[in-house]
Amino acid sequence: MTMTLEKGRVGLLSYALLDEESAIIDGTSQGSLFAYLHGHANLPTALESVLHGKAEGAEFDETIPDAFGAKVGIEPQRVRKSELPKEIRDRVQTGAPFRATASDGTVHQLWVTAVKGASVFITTEHPLAGKTVRFTGVVSRVREATPAELEHGHAHGADGRHHSH
Repeated sequence: MTMTLEKGRVGLLSYALLDEESAIIDGTSQGSLFAYLHGHANLPTALESVLHGKAEGAEFDETIPDAFGAKVGIEPQRVRKSELPKEIRDRVQTGAPFRATASDGTVHQLWVTAVKGASVFITTEHPLAGKTVRFTGVVSRVREATPAELEHGHAHGADGRHHSH
């Protein structure tokens, strides 16, 4: 029986994400696969909905307006580079995403919009918010998630044994 992408399963994809002019924004390189845990907010909801229910070998090609949310124009906030955790501070660059945990335990996805001297400008708005993208590719494999992946909330590589984050 062929497995389909459902919550708690890992999808292994080869894909390309293109902008409105068909320029590649992101994707897998030749021969490599992207592993993600379906139903655990590892992909934007609009992209995950394209994949939901797809079986191994299924192709997808979908143009999605506002795939990364609507653009609301959230003004980036300036923080001192020294206030960032060391692992983030050491690799901070414009466009880089990272997660931060608030004092109440809520995890927020943030993006760096600029780095100027000792200051870093960050926002909760995805860089592709408000843009139409085209999401194409193939579901190469679907497998059950390991208990560790379910506990951590993300895939640990193609075989589920290598922690990639």
